[in-house]
Amino acid sequence: MLVSRHVIFTTILAIILFPLYSYKVLFLFILGVLIDIDHYFEYAISKKDFNPWKAYQFYMENERKKIKRERKVHIFHLIEFWILILIITIYLKTDYMFLISAGLILHLSLDFYDAIKNKKHGRYNSIIQKLTAGPSSSTNLKA
Repeated sequence: MLVSRHVIFTTILAIILFPLYSYKVLFLFILGVLIDIDHYFEYAISKKDFNPWKAYQFYMENERKKIKRERKVHIFHLIEFWILILIITIYLKTDYMFLISAGLILHLSLDFYDAIKNKKHGRYNSIIQKLTAGPSSSTNLKA
């Protein structure tokens, strides 16, 4: 999903929750958008290019051209990461962790919706899924 859509929906949720949590909603907003930094890590490692602008352009070009790529592991998008954050949230019971979790859940829900709607399967959703996938499970088209 495009970053702009994450910004829009995260802003709407932050506005809705602002009366209850005041400026703490910035945690929701920041983490709800910055979770995509794992895309940058994947680009930087695979392309050996640490220029964030080039990474952004690469992903935007892929999105524009609907280029299918090999399935990737985006660490902050894995179900195991969700579970870890939710366990920490339940254990700590703080407004900050609740808002961080809300931002992550919104972000990932939007990504799943986008993947289903557009029939995108460009990332693994779980480490277990990656480990049990055979070599034929990727699209084998590299951009």
